[in-house]
Amino acid sequence: MLSITGLSCVITWGTICLCHIRLRRALRVQGQNLDRLAFRSQPGILGSWFGFLFNVLVIVVQFWIGIAPIGWRSMSRSEIAASFFSAWLAVPITLVCYVAFNGRRNLDFEDEDAEAAKVPTWKNIYTWLC
Repeated sequence: MLSITGLSCVITWGTICLCHIRLRRALRVQGQNLDRLAFRSQPGILGSWFGFLFNVLVIVVQFWIGIAPIGWRSMSRSEIAASFFSAWLAVPITLVCYVAFNGRRNLDFEDEDAEAAKVPTWKNIYTWLC
């Protein structure tokens, strides 16, 4: 359970960093202004690249530990296989979840601007305060 939780978090954060990199590139290619974003990352693209590469490094090291666990020379083949699958069980679970739900929402800034103009003033004040 610990391996599933840990590795799935690493995969999730690596994916988040990659999505941020791709989003910023798409905005730049389409000529969109970054001021339209509700939130901008303080470290920017450099922070996302650092996070993505660090998460890939953690996955590589986890794979290496799965192949050659500590004390592998004194372990039987079935113990090594059990250690590998316990270290890498999160990968097939994450892939199944990804395949089961792989949706994408198209952003249309013009529609968002039109919807924002329809919001009552009291709701804008409430959103600003909270």
